[in-house]
Amino acid sequence: MSFTEAILAGIIQGLTEFLPVSSSGHLVLLHSIFGFSSTNVFFDIFLHLATVFAVIFFLKTEILELFRKGEYTWLLYLVAATIPAVIAGLMFGEFIEGLFQNPGTVAYLLLFTGVLLMLGHIKLKKHAEEKKLTLKSALVMGFFQMIALLPGISRSGGTVTAGILAGLKKEDAYKFSFLMAIPVILGTAVFKVVSSGGATFVFGEILTYAAGMISAFFVGFLSLKIFWLVIKREKLIFFSIYCFAVGGAVLLFWR
Repeated sequence: MSFTEAILAGIIQGLTEFLPVSSSGHLVLLHSIFGFSSTNVFFDIFLHLATVFAVIFFLKTEILELFRKGEYTWLLYLVAATIPAVIAGLMFGEFIEGLFQNPGTVAYLLLFTGVLLMLGHIKLKKHAEEKKLTLKSALVMGFFQMIALLPGISRSGGTVTAGILAGLKKEDAYKFSFLMAIPVILGTAVFKVVSSGGATFVFGEILTYAAGMISAFFVGFLSLKIFWLVIKREKLIFFSIYCFAVGGAVLLFWR
């Protein structure tokens, strides 16, 4: 992998991991349509770690307050919300991996993501009474995090929309969604190591790894800001249209 490809991979990771457009779905399409070469497992782990650091840095105040104020209820909710994805990953991992070979399936799931985001947009526009986070709403968000294991379904879009549809404040839905992302992204990195039989670190490519990691961190941080701004201004419809456009284009032109 060249230095330029590493930076591009980091940009794609940072953009699609946090914007509600499905990072896994875009990677499938990029590999299939443009023939991108597979990356080293260790490089993938670096990119995932970079996005985790971006979330922690972006939500550092909220994370510190959880411990400072003794908000352990949210921590318990995070554990509960993570369990569905862990169980599904262990039970259906091979089936899910098989879907990564089919751009057509990804296209249909992107259309599904578009529908979810449209529903979230409509709910935001209604300005209904907002509720506090409960175990029930956390589990609903956890369910959508589970189905987002499928390539084409956005984790951030699905979980934030689930929280909004459950009646949460948009701030709480957003914050809890990305707090949920931390153990899931770390778990994905560990899964990549285990499923590959162990990661191989190529010392001669350390600068390449660093370039991808740095670009993923900064673009990921920017993506978090953009997504929050979109939610704050209640404009989820823009991402819904994007998912419809990409999914529809793949179905029309992919062979």
